[in-house]
Amino acid sequence: MLSSVPGLPVLGRRGPKGELDRKGSQIDPPPGFRLADLKLETLDGSAGTPDTLRDYSAIYDPRELSVIELSLSAIGGCLNLDTTFVPPASARRWNGSDLFDAFTVERWRQRTILGRDVLVEVVFKGFLFPLGHGASLVKLTERTFVRVGYTPVAVQIQRMFLKVGDPVKAYPAQGQPNRARRWPCAGIEILTVTTPDIVDPTGDVPDSPSCGTPGKVTVAASGRLDFEGGSPGLCFWPRTASRDGAEVWFEMRVSGEAVPVKMPLIFADNRAINHAPTMKALVSYHNTEFKDGAAETSSPLRQVTTLDRRGQPVVMGLEKKPGDTTYETAWWRLKAEGREDLAVTGGDPYAVNNNPSMVNNAAGSRRDLAQSDYDARWAPASLDHAALHRGE
Repeated sequence: MLSSVPGLPVLGRRGPKGELDRKGSQIDPPPGFRLADLKLETLDGSAGTPDTLRDYSAIYDPRELSVIELSLSAIGGCLNLDTTFVPPASARRWNGSDLFDAFTVERWRQRTILGRDVLVEVVFKGFLFPLGHGASLVKLTERTFVRVGYTPVAVQIQRMFLKVGDPVKAYPAQGQPNRARRWPCAGIEILTVTTPDIVDPTGDVPDSPSCGTPGKVTVAASGRLDFEGGSPGLCFWPRTASRDGAEVWFEMRVSGEAVPVKMPLIFADNRAINHAPTMKALVSYHNTEFKDGAAETSSPLRQVTTLDRRGQPVVMGLEKKPGDTTYETAWWRLKAEGREDLAVTGGDPYAVNNNPSMVNNAAGSRRDLAQSDYDARWAPASLDHAALHRGE
């Protein structure tokens, strides 16, 4: 179910003219094979009319397993394969609900000799919240010789880490509200493209205390975010140890500036990104758990939503003359919001909206950025500097 079930109705990865992405492992449904109760929409997310609304779903056509070697013998089998996938999201019913959870596996690499696994690598698709960079959770299991007493023993050692496949992201992101006026940033380049080994977010140390306070979202010692009522996806603070304060700090360069900055980021997998209730809860947690003023508290997580700008001159908006919107900035407080909902019409077109939409559309799903859940779909991805200091 994670990779190779053909014929499933999925959210189409479509371009601006409605064409399917040729590398998206999807095909258009043949005439007469479209489901009757799927959601009708427009490519740009606008309200549309009965004449412009249509079904942009597609049929999942998974890639074949790229097997280099497959053999059987009386003492065990041999397998050598390395296959990549394009994990799809489910097509949506007329009421916006999903037919099934989105897929997450984007690579499977395995080397087995005579029934003994030598190497197994599974890569899960996800994104860094709230900036919106595409990232992958890598689970790598290798057979390694270790000394047990005076005897070498081949044991399997598993480690997990994150890799950022596309470290450069430009803004405004697709669907980012208010033309990104609340996010004065032309782009961010993640410099930490591979993290140190992290603890398994799906498992906790026995009897370890839970970090955070009970409520809609709690944080386990491993960094995993547990949502009240459950969640089909996986969201977590990457940590190098099962304790509060061991978060991985991602180094990044903002708008090409010379001095890098860093802050912790949340990893959300593709299943969570395509589940609107999960993203709504994640955005609420991120925006309210660390309120304004939290940076002055003694909590080890006091700066997780604060980006230290180190007094650098930062352009806060379009300039009519050089320097008229440039300020020496001490820090930004980051927040997230839903993507811009073009289906909402009327009212002041220049009013600042909170943009609660957490649902991707066909055009947004084409980009690996999963531009639909938060702003920056990520947009979750609408990022917002909520607090700003000017250096004096």
